[in-house]
Amino acid sequence: MLMDSKMLADFAFVKVKNVYELIAPSPGYKIIKSLEIFFIITAGFLSYWTEGKYYANRNIKIMFVILLFWMTGHAITTFMGGFTNAELIGSKGPIVWWSMLLLFAGFSNRRWQRIIYPIVRFIVIVGAIEMVLRIFNLTVLFDRVDAQRTLRFSIRLMLWSAPLIFLVPSKNGIGKLLSVMLLSLISLAALMTVTRSWLIICLIYTSAWIYSNFRKLRQPEQKISFVVLTVAVLLPATIILMYIIFESQIQNSAELLTSRINADTRTLQLKQFFTNVPLADLMVGTGPRGTWHWANRDYGYVDGVYFFLLFVGGIPLLASYFYIVIYPAIRCFLFGGFSLYGSKDFACIFMVIVWGIVMTGIGTYTTPELRINHYLVLLCAGKCWGNLYHIKVGQARNRKFNLYPQFNPNRQKVNYV
Repeated sequence: MLMDSKMLADFAFVKVKNVYELIAPSPGYKIIKSLEIFFIITAGFLSYWTEGKYYANRNIKIMFVILLFWMTGHAITTFMGGFTNAELIGSKGPIVWWSMLLLFAGFSNRRWQRIIYPIVRFIVIVGAIEMVLRIFNLTVLFDRVDAQRTLRFSIRLMLWSAPLIFLVPSKNGIGKLLSVMLLSLISLAALMTVTRSWLIICLIYTSAWIYSNFRKLRQPEQKISFVVLTVAVLLPATIILMYIIFESQIQNSAELLTSRINADTRTLQLKQFFTNVPLADLMVGTGPRGTWHWANRDYGYVDGVYFFLLFVGGIPLLASYFYIVIYPAIRCFLFGGFSLYGSKDFACIFMVIVWGIVMTGIGTYTTPELRINHYLVLLCAGKCWGNLYHIKVGQARNRKFNLYPQFNPNRQKVNYV
């Protein structure tokens, strides 16, 4: 069985390599990607200069210095003899770490209201339409490779953008129905790719959607009515509607998922990873071109993003990334739970926490990279840091004016500034 998996891995590597050689980026794509990187990094620098240097605490600045200088140093020592564009902007290249400056653009609530939220709504609308078209384009008897190739980009985009929409409770029934349909559409696409990790994420988001709507209700009879309507009417009706529209695709996906449900695709690789990679490499990192021996070839990645960060940049990269991106969401939650924040803040905090959970290895395609999904995670992490700043300012005002008796940790929204 081990030999079969190694042979399949070799075959997949050859196929991917050949496809990459055939489908080279066009000059137009290179220009657009270059402009994207320029604007992202510029927006990060400007946001830091105008707001970030005042709102960000000393620890954030120190961690950013460690992250950028450490990974830039790795890139300089690795690319002394030359480099390719793919190496420079890939998930192991230095540009992806400099793009994390975009986090400072998420500090401002005004920027979220005027710029970020309208862009997110546009992305979700376009992404949902594209996802529906891609699902219809799949043949009745498709396999997992076809579904992954067709839906992978759409699912990655929607998993890290749509929660900012459907986790904000709507005030009317039509809005709630659209939210459920959006969540169901993403779940259907995840089912069709037979990707267990994406289905787990969808289940987590479903629980969060129920909680986000439930916590906005005040009266006990309202809560009972919501639970009854959701469990007995809304979710079953949406599932039935999806099944009627995509009956053949769902049946085929269910059969593929049943055959793959107990397959272990992580343990063997992780055992070989910790056996073949020296401890010193995990402490300081192997750089953008680091590889390890797996399945009879030199491999540059590993399942589990935290392990991947250790492999690429060692403890400095792992510690700085975790503190900059994941820590603020955890700190917001530990401060007062989700009940302290408004719906939009809750959506950002929850999405970053899910990103941190998925990075443990239960999810796929969550590596930090130059894509919209990671940009949105960075912006949400910036919003978490902004919330912590406002909470700190509010605590200082309470101490100054002796307002602690009036402070209620269960209030729905932070309005200190």
